[in-house]
Amino acid sequence: MMRPIIVLGLAGAFLAITVHCGAEAKKKKQPEVAQVAPIDLTALDEAIRANRLVQAKTLLEQSQLARQSGPMLDLLKAEYDLARGQNDVALAGFRLLVADIGVGARAHQGAGIASIRINRIDDALGHLSAATKADGSLWRAWSALGVAYDLKRNWQAAEAAYASGVAVRPNAGEILANRGYSRLLQKRFPEALHDLKQAHGMLPGNERIETNLRLALALNGSYDDAIGISASDTELVKNLNNAGYAAWLQGDFVAARAYLSRAMEISDVYYDRAANNLAAVNAASGK
Repeated sequence: MMRPIIVLGLAGAFLAITVHCGAEAKKKKQPEVAQVAPIDLTALDEAIRANRLVQAKTLLEQSQLARQSGPMLDLLKAEYDLARGQNDVALAGFRLLVADIGVGARAHQGAGIASIRINRIDDALGHLSAATKADGSLWRAWSALGVAYDLKRNWQAAEAAYASGVAVRPNAGEILANRGYSRLLQKRFPEALHDLKQAHGMLPGNERIETNLRLALALNGSYDDAIGISASDTELVKNLNNAGYAAWLQGDFVAARAYLSRAMEISDVYYDRAANNLAAVNAASGK
């Protein structure tokens, strides 16, 4: 009577061992998940600076898969948000990093630039002053500090900030463009023209710089150069209006009327800005 029980017990034990071995075999056959390598932070930094945002996004996604972390990566994430115009998101990211000894200066720089974009100028001045004090080589911080002082109409402080930036990075077209526009606001037209010509040579194709350069040319009396060769009637109308406005500021009412009238003639629609400027010219000249 006992033998069948023994046989069944052995069979059960054998079955259990067989099942267990099968599970082990299946477990061994499962493919191993490949680990994602961490990204090169220098490559990410360069992609953001060059505005290669698609590449930057790909690198950031790879860093997430690699479970990469650290203050420098967090800083670059905030700079990526800043580059794509997510100013509030970027500002929040930068603020979390300003106390970090390794990236704090750049975090202040980014926070200052983001603050300017959302019109928090006093906050911007605080962040940018802290950035330049911590690291005087941050030329973007110097340039942005000049812009912030321009918005406060503190021309002397703006000039000092731009000069510090140029000393650090003489070939930075962005600084010269900002200083050139600042000098237009200060009515220092020859100096503005010099800066904007240099900036245009360093950053060809930049629409903002080209517009300000044309205005500077007109304000220095070079009206034909300011109008230049236009790709379309819309662009020509804009250039004629700017030249007419500049002539008006210079007291050259004859040239102002000629350019503004021409702008109104060739515009596909009634060009309100040119018309308003022409009315102001006629009022100023008694006509």
